[in-house]
This record gives sequence, structure tokens and C-alpha cells, in this order.
Amino acid sequence: MNIGIITDSTSALNNEEQEKLRIDVVSLYVNKDDTFFKATELSREEYYRELEIAKKIPKTSQPNPQDFQDVFEKRAGEFDALIVPVISQALSGTFDSAVLAADAVDIDVKVIDSKLINFGLEFLVRNLRNKINNNEEFDSLISYASDFYKQIKVMFSVDSLNYLYKGGRIGRAKALMGGLLNMKPIISLVEGELHPVASVRGNKKLIERIVELSLQSENRKLKRAGIVHVNREDDAKNIKNQLNEEYPDINVFVKSAEPIVVTHLGPSAIGLFTEWI
Repeated sequence: MNIGIITDSTSALNNEEQEKLRIDVVSLYVNKDDTFFKATELSREEYYRELEIAKKIPKTSQPNPQDFQDVFEKRAGEFDALIVPVISQALSGTFDSAVLAADAVDIDVKVIDSKLINFGLEFLVRNLRNKINNNEEFDSLISYASDFYKQIKVMFSVDSLNYLYKGGRIGRAKALMGGLLNMKPIISLVEGELHPVASVRGNKKLIERIVELSLQSENRKLKRAGIVHVNREDDAKNIKNQLNEEYPDINVFVKSAEPIVVTHLGPSAIGLFTEWI
């Protein structure tokens, strides 16, 4: 059975990675003053600068069903079935758009709520590609993709909670308390939803705590890690060095955040994704 993979742009896979993994990416949108831009067509560096000085925080929007349908139909003649892991349903309506599109095409399409984003979604796509290359059955792939989030730990922090609040990802009370106390929050992604797990004072303690929380395991082995940042290159290098010292045999990826993630995190953020087996 010939199986194709399609995901969304929050996976942050660049063009070279998409080609190597042989996948299609459907873009989410950034809404700036009622003008919609595909996130994949925005320059990250320019968007970071825009966000820092923006009087009005841009909004984000899921792909419309036609965006997915166009890709599904494009690949229908090439594949027998498509598996489509997307950003957590709790964070975006992307899943719903993909499901509507799947119902409109004549190819077997399974849309998966990954309960993840960014490196979590990227790692899932990479693993699915390996499994497909090893001729794993479609039903097995669906089961694996549906449960993969249990293998991922996500810890991140932002300088300002206002962007998460404005984007509807946290409540006003949480954003207000974070600002009043001048604490640096650590937030995790649990069952696809954002949950505060700790608050610390000072950037050094913040980085130490993110690494500490990320590396807590229950007799599991660390497979790889991904560091995502917004204007925090030094912190990203610091975390990478710590991981390389403690786990010299694993791959540690470092990327700047793509525009959808940046819109909700703000112009200064750092996050660590760890995959456990």
C-alpha cells in the first residue's frame, strides 16, 4: 500500500526537509489588519521585527478546507491512502478543516489530532516516514500517530504572557498574574492543551528549570530533542550544549519559531521538545 503524509505548517519543516521526507505541508494563515498571509510565505526575521513594534497583535487562522482538498486531490493519483497529522485540535481549527476536506475526496484520508505542535509534530512526521518506508500497515500508522504525543515532553517560556492571552490560549487572570509578579513562566503541552507548570525568577534559573523538567523521565530513553526559540539564540545554544554534554549520542535540532507559533508566543520565547522511547 502506497501511503502519503501531509501535515501543516506549524511543524516548521523547511522546504528541503519536506522534499527529503516526501511530504506536503498545508499552511495556516496570519491575519494582519484583515489581510491574510500564508505563514509559509512570510519571512521569519521580518515578522519577528514587525511583531515587536506592532500596535495590534496579528491573529492566526486555520487553513480552509479547500487548502487541504487541493493537496488531497493532487496526491490521490499517487497514493492509495493519506495520513494527515496536524496541530493540536485544542490550539487550532486546522483538524476540522482537514476532516471536512477528507470527506470531499475519493481517497482514503485519516486526519490525526497530534495533540502537538512544532518539533512534536515534526518528530511524528519523521517517524511516520520511517515506518512507511518499512512497509508498516495503514491501521498501525494511525494507531501510532494517535498516541505519539505520549512520547513527547514540551516545556517553554515567554517573556510576556500577553500574546498567549490575546490569542485566546490562556485566560486573562493567568496573563495578569504573570505580569504582576514579574515571574518567568514555564508552560507545558499536556494532552494537547497548555498548562502552567512552574514560575521562576531570573533567566539562568529559567533555563536550568526548563532543562530539568524536560529531562525527567520514567525509565525511558531520550531519543532526540528540539529547541525552538524567538530571538533567544544564546539560550538555545546554552540548552543545546547542556544536552550534548549529557546525551552526546542524540540529535539536538535548533530552529527559530515559524510565524504561527511566534504570533502566540511573542517576540521573545524559548522552548524544548524531548522525545522518549
